Amino acid sequence: MSRQTICLHVVSISFMHVLSIYLFVSGFFLTRYELTDLSSCESNPLDLFRASEPAAAAGTGKKRNSGECWTPQPRFKKVVVLLIDALRSDFAHFEGVLPPAAPRAQKGQKRATASGPKTFYLNHLPVFRKKLIEKRSQSRLYRFDADPPTVTMQRLKGLITGGLPTFIDFKDNFGTNTYIEEDNLILQMKNQGKKIVFMGDDTWTTLFDPEKFFVRSYPYPSFDVKDLHTVDNGIRHHLIPEMNQSRGEWDVIIAHFLGVDHCGHRFGPNHPEMASKLDEMNGVVERVLEEADEDTLVAVFGDHGMNPYGDHGGASDLEVGSALFLYSGGKPLYSTGQEGPAKLRDLAPSLVRKRVSQIDLVPSLSLLLGLPIPYGNLGRIIPELFFHPPKPPKHGFGWGMLQSKAYTRDTVCESMLSLEPVIVATRMNAFQTLRYITSYDKSSGGLDRALLENLNALFRKSEHAYNTSGIERMWDVCKGGEGAPTLSESDLAESVKILQSYTKYLDENMRAFRIMWTQFDLVSMGWSIALAFVTVLCSYVRAAMLHRPDLPKSADALGVISSSAFNFAACGCVALGIARWQGINVGHFKLAHGLACFALLNSCYFLFRGCQLLGPRTSKGSSSISPGEGVRSGGPPSTANIE
Repeated sequence: MSRQTICLHVVSISFMHVLSIYLFVSGFFLTRYELTDLSSCESNPLDLFRASEPAAAAGTGKKRNSGECWTPQPRFKKVVVLLIDALRSDFAHFEGVLPPAAPRAQKGQKRATASGPKTFYLNHLPVFRKKLIEKRSQSRLYRFDADPPTVTMQRLKGLITGGLPTFIDFKDNFGTNTYIEEDNLILQMKNQGKKIVFMGDDTWTTLFDPEKFFVRSYPYPSFDVKDLHTVDNGIRHHLIPEMNQSRGEWDVIIAHFLGVDHCGHRFGPNHPEMASKLDEMNGVVERVLEEADEDTLVAVFGDHGMNPYGDHGGASDLEVGSALFLYSGGKPLYSTGQEGPAKLRDLAPSLVRKRVSQIDLVPSLSLLLGLPIPYGNLGRIIPELFFHPPKPPKHGFGWGMLQSKAYTRDTVCESMLSLEPVIVATRMNAFQTLRYITSYDKSSGGLDRALLENLNALFRKSEHAYNTSGIERMWDVCKGGEGAPTLSESDLAESVKILQSYTKYLDENMRAFRIMWTQFDLVSMGWSIALAFVTVLCSYVRAAMLHRPDLPKSADALGVISSSAFNFAACGCVALGIARWQGINVGHFKLAHGLACFALLNSCYFLFRGCQLLGPRTSKGSSSISPGEGVRSGGPPSTANIE
């Protein structure tokens, strides 16, 4: 075989390897464009679309009052965010009957087994249950679902921007210069003059410049997973004194605790140290809730959960499920009992949920605090936080709306006015996401046309229903005390349909982009695996053709076949976990990385063997063999040429 033929073989095999890797990477490492556009009080998305489509907005020309930012008066002036890293959803629940107590771990025990008793993390946050009973109208507990990858950096980005993470950002967890360039909740707070105080995990200082965004900051190092107390103790030292500042020196306090997460990594969730750490967190949360005044909203949540071994990063139910607890220091957070979710459940059952997506917190907090929703948000508001009874009308008839399911004309008005803030906020949310999708489509080179048309059709349907229903006129009539003789239960049903229509648009929007940015392209990855397999066959054939009678055939083929096989195994390992989806975790990445490194070494060995075969061969007393000459192998000269 000539030197040129073997070189062509090496080039073709290398090209097939590169193409296989490219297909796999394009299907696995999903990417998205980051837009730098910013929301502002002056750029209300409703006003922008009214200006571009005046005909579609006929009859919806309500003017905002001076000082309003997207929505009327904010319900809260201040917020305290307690982020307990790895606060798994079941950590926050209360179990009436506990399983038998487990024996205390011996000194030096590192991790608990996955099948061990679960008593060490149950019922150690009783403050949530206490407030849900004693302050029902001021408290709400949700399961808080994250999107994979469940690593802190990506979860923080999602919680701040309202966007969806991608696996290409996984590397950011180990970076040093990862300032967020997209519009986000912290930037909106700063732009609206909020004074932000930060304390805890120093990951935040890699996302935001402390001198630019925080009036005071107390960061602590986060990478020593054996250290369960330094970060948490530092927060406890500063948190309550900061809350007690009486001169208006803060509007937002962010405290990011790390002890629970580090305890999980070091010992696992089923360990006495976890019980101790959760007891400590319970005391901190209880003290903060006591200090919160009537203008303060307290949000306690986790960024992700942990698996039975205390690890996270994948998409298993335990890893994506964290807890969200919201508490109002004085005013009702939402209407309770007969006047809240129970009635909203009667009006629109699909809108009352016990679990919400993590990115849903971004638009909800934004509007509750009177801020613009970040430009790239894909989350939707939590409806029941905006559902509350209206003030009594001018004519003063009694509100009996929720004491009976039998509607009267009076109760229709009350129901419609209770739904008004939900519909207004949901519609604003829908316009904001439409603006983002339109901008993203222009900047990214185009989204899937069928997907875009489907989403636009849902939005147009919602707007058509809103514009033709005369719902704003009905709200004005009810507020003027003239609704009793004019409105009926059918008007209320129409209002509910409008709300459900906007909600469906937001849900479909989130689902579509979640598929685009967080679910793998298995077709591309399948072609990658197929091409890798073809490469194995080609390598074997070429290795056989490289055989010379004076060399063992197995020696020629070994490098090529083992190299291709290990490349194939590296792709297959990750692909197998992806196909199962729930099995994706850091272990798959580590195994694939190890196999890929070994494949690289084998590829180098193959190239080395190829160079040996290409080089001239000499022996004692003989001259070098040139192409076209026979090869002696201990017998008579061969007349066959090597081709």
